[in-house]
Amino acid sequence: MLHPNLPADYTPFPLECRANGGFSSRLRVLASAAAWAITRLNTTVHILWMAELNIFGAPASSLFDMDAIPYWFQIEDAPFLPHTGWLQARLIQTQDDMEAYTETMGSRPIRIVASSQFAQTMIVTECARMFKPAASIEAAINTAFGQIIGRTVIGVHYRKGTATQSPATAFWTAMESVIDTNALFYIASDDPSFVEAAQLRFPGQTTVGFKQAKEPNNPEGNEQAAIDFFALARTARIFGSAGSGFGELAAQYGGIDYTSILA
Repeated sequence: MLHPNLPADYTPFPLECRANGGFSSRLRVLASAAAWAITRLNTTVHILWMAELNIFGAPASSLFDMDAIPYWFQIEDAPFLPHTGWLQARLIQTQDDMEAYTETMGSRPIRIVASSQFAQTMIVTECARMFKPAASIEAAINTAFGQIIGRTVIGVHYRKGTATQSPATAFWTAMESVIDTNALFYIASDDPSFVEAAQLRFPGQTTVGFKQAKEPNNPEGNEQAAIDFFALARTARIFGSAGSGFGELAAQYGGIDYTSILA
């Protein structure tokens, strides 16, 4: 990541960042850290991939193709650490914020606590695509999609915790508006009752994702959430719960249309 106009005495300014939260929040951290590194020229990135009780337990290497990640971007699996000495990511949201904080830090690493996107730049989405699915995740997606060749697949991401903003009835309306009789809905949800209702309401038109089957802090469940994310990104479009960034980021990653479903 070199630039022809760098001064001769330029020294890489390291960024250390903690990635925590759910899968999509962690991917936003990775992407925004990479965007910041590219924006700042020749900056190296060190991500601490935090294990969190009852939230996330899968190592990064089980989710991403580590060989595809650039040499200047390092991800280290780590136990959960206290926030002492780390800046809250919400304080850095613009390029001006980044520059101002850099001046106060001098030559020390920038250390950020993050659970979502902190670099608000146009290249964040492109940087997210640097992180490819691990071979096992890719194989699971290929198996699932290999069984539905010839169908127009539409992603549906329903999150139980956002049911007030995005009730199931609003999803039914959106799904019924699809006029393609060959369409198949890929259902990704943490609510088994929604999955069952969708299968009954759209017989022969649904295929069920993986995420709803496991607890969130179970490594296998985290891997299945990653499968759902990358699978959703390969659909034709996504209907998603408002208040959840999972489906929206999947749409951005895949370069497809996203519709936020509201009551």
